[in-house]
Amino acid sequence: DDELLAHLVVNQGVALSRAGRREEALARYDRALKKAPQLQSAWYNRGLDEMALGRLREAVASVTRAIALHPNDAQAHNNRGIAHLRLGDTEAARADWMRALEFSPGMQEAEENLRELGGTVP
Repeated sequence: DDELLAHLVVNQGVALSRAGRREEALARYDRALKKAPQLQSAWYNRGLDEMALGRLREAVASVTRAIALHPNDAQAHNNRGIAHLRLGDTEAARADWMRALEFSPGMQEAEENLRELGGTVP
């Protein structure tokens, strides 16, 4: 089935990413998305690798797609916040980190990001 194959291809992409082969990983995520365009893990991991490659606008777009598919994903909100911050959009970053904490109260990384930005932690 296409969705199962897509999950396997995403796993290959994650392995390639961990090996530092991010361009190849992106190609795997794109391949998975052709089979299963609603596969959240493909959009999310695509965004992480785009961020690592400095493609911040693309990363925000990919992670936004992942969030649209799974709105309660605190880690996705946290990582999109990091990309927003790197783009200089501190308000969007703050909003993402606050949202991450709504879904995962006490999430250490989101709390640290807010503190570094000079914000209060709820």
